[in-house]
Amino acid sequence: MRFPCTLLLSVALTMAGCGDGTTEPTVLSRIVVGNIDAVGDERVLEAPGTAIAGELVNVTVTTFGNSCVGAAGAAVVVHGMEAIVTPYDQEQLAGGCLDFRNANPRQVAIVFDDAGEAKLLVRGRSDHRPGIVSLEHRISVSARP
Repeated sequence: MRFPCTLLLSVALTMAGCGDGTTEPTVLSRIVVGNIDAVGDERVLEAPGTAIAGELVNVTVTTFGNSCVGAAGAAVVVHGMEAIVTPYDQEQLAGGCLDFRNANPRQVAIVFDDAGEAKLLVRGRSDHRPGIVSLEHRISVSARP
């Protein structure tokens, strides 16, 4: 019995892709809490000093890494007059990273519902201190006109 070459090639490629199911898939990247260690004139947080209650406050949070690290968003939790921002980065694990300092900014929008003194905390990793570190910024929130 003769089989067309394309059928044999398809079967061979399919079988080559089949494994015994014991090998783990290759992970190419991972999401991690961002590094907020600023050096020199670098800024982790760009935020206004004032805001209006009920209106968006746009801030920029920057993390730092090498050429294999990029911004992957942020989690924002607001409890009354305190906002906690945790930036996330995507780290490529395939290797070949260039060891230069790369800034990874991302925009974050926050709303404070009430007037008063608001506290903005950015939580991230540090190369020099263990665990999660924080950076604090105060915003004076005024009532709507």
